[in-house]
Amino acid sequence: MGTPQGMLIYSLQNPLEPEYHSEFRHIYGCDPVVVEDDIAYVTVRSGNTCGQNQNVLYVIDAKDTRDPRLLYSYDMVNPKGVGIDNKTLFICDDGLKIYNAEDPLRIDKNMLVHKEGMNGFDVIPYKDVLMMIAEDAIYQYDYSDTENIKELSKLTFK
Repeated sequence: MGTPQGMLIYSLQNPLEPEYHSEFRHIYGCDPVVVEDDIAYVTVRSGNTCGQNQNVLYVIDAKDTRDPRLLYSYDMVNPKGVGIDNKTLFICDDGLKIYNAEDPLRIDKNMLVHKEGMNGFDVIPYKDVLMMIAEDAIYQYDYSDTENIKELSKLTFK
């Protein structure tokens, strides 16, 4: 779970009684966490009421849930929403950035797409369709072919 002070890890072995395991602390931030295959992705951004002045993506090895380890951090412009699906990482940062996250230590070298011109807040990837909620619209993208990501629709707000 993402909190203003960091990422908390709980076991859901018994879903009715989640058991605290550990935490990964960062300075402050009100930002999201996503996890896939024991790798957690945490974005932290400035310009909000949480007091953070960094703009970064943290990549954390969470295999040992009692001792998460920072693998790498990447400088970002002002990341907000983050999502991951099948090693494809989506970040609302200076528009929408989509990465191949096969190698978490080389994410910055594996950008697939950078869609500019919108101020995204959240992303939800599901079954090869990404929904991005932005300041001006809700966007949908087909990412079934990561070499050819296509915009499916844009529902504009008035």
